[in-house]
Amino acid sequence: MKKRVCYLLLVVTSLFCFNFITFSEASTSQSSTSKLSPTITPIKSVENIKLPIKSEQYDDFEELQNAKKIEVFAPSELPKGYLLQKIEYQNKTIKGTYLNGNQSLIFVQSPVPNDAMNQADAWKDNENEKILTWSSTNTSFEIKAINLNKEDLISFKQSLRSISNTTEDYTILPFQIITSTDLSEKNSPKNRTFSLFTPETFSEFVKKQRVVINKKWQAADDEVIIGLFAGEKASGYAVTASQITLQNNQLTVALHESKPDPNMSYPAVITYPFQFISIKIPAGKNVSSVQFISGKGEALANLILMKP
Repeated sequence: MKKRVCYLLLVVTSLFCFNFITFSEASTSQSSTSKLSPTITPIKSVENIKLPIKSEQYDDFEELQNAKKIEVFAPSELPKGYLLQKIEYQNKTIKGTYLNGNQSLIFVQSPVPNDAMNQADAWKDNENEKILTWSSTNTSFEIKAINLNKEDLISFKQSLRSISNTTEDYTILPFQIITSTDLSEKNSPKNRTFSLFTPETFSEFVKKQRVVINKKWQAADDEVIIGLFAGEKASGYAVTASQITLQNNQLTVALHESKPDPNMSYPAVITYPFQFISIKIPAGKNVSSVQFISGKGEALANLILMKP
């Protein structure tokens, strides 16, 4: 009897051990399989991310116009103390920044559809900031400035001149410097000024101001005499013509205004720099107006040439 009981216990124990070993191997196999199986994650949709377009920078409006071959508007007059700092071009929008110390004036011009109606002047006042917007000639404009009055912004707008691309030829004309020095304070223009002279009016001016001119120069009927006046300046400033061109019956005088050399010393006096030049008009050519532009390509003035 005892032998039977022992035999049964031995059989039960053997079966239990076999099942345990089988279960352990199966678990180990499943565990190994799960470790080797790759993890599958759903693929997300790809999104196109648009990076911001960086603006292009130019030193002046003429450089921008030459690069893009588009019509550009530039001011010929600025509020006192303001100077052009930079010009930015982005998505066909042009932004000019003018600075006067810590004060800024922003001028923006953007194209509008050809069938868009012109918009009259609209004003916004935000504390010390004034904003003037309008549209014309398929272009929208905005002038924004702090601590300037409406008259300043209106003057800025009225001085805008078009710098347009043209395929017509132009002629570079030689010119002669009649004289270039400083005027006396008496009867001298206090601000930047340009003048056109006939031989008679120029002779009167020279005598009145006691200006010494180039003795080799002789006035001729086919010449235009031009005076460039820098206005009231500290010692060391000068104004000079750099290039004269003739196009579409218009003379364009590009001028350069130089500043004092920081490596030189100058007397502490007020000066009135000027330069007189004469241009001989080619035979068969007519001149109806004279435009003056700065070295940065900005239109400064446009004078009608009155024929004697």
